[in-house]
Amino acid sequence: MLSYLAYSFKDGPWKHAYVRFGYDPRAETSAYYYQVIDIGVLDNATLHENIGQSHKRTELYLKKHNDLLKKFLVRLMIQHFPKLQID
Repeated sequence: MLSYLAYSFKDGPWKHAYVRFGYDPRAETSAYYYQVIDIGVLDNATLHENIGQSHKRTELYLKKHNDLLKKFLVRLMIQHFPKLQID
């Protein structure tokens, strides 16, 4: 759904950042605030276990609130793209 509202950069200071269509952060100096800092983490077994648990919690949350999220995204898309047909 996000791909209907925004695009993402493949590299550079906005790598993996979602940017709304029609906006170019490279054109405005004030957009430096939104640059992405990518931090690598050393291999750590406890960290991997915590990330796995976090992923499971996120998955459970999304399953539980799936309908609410869909309604929110549809409302957001209609607001920003009034001529868009949504089934």
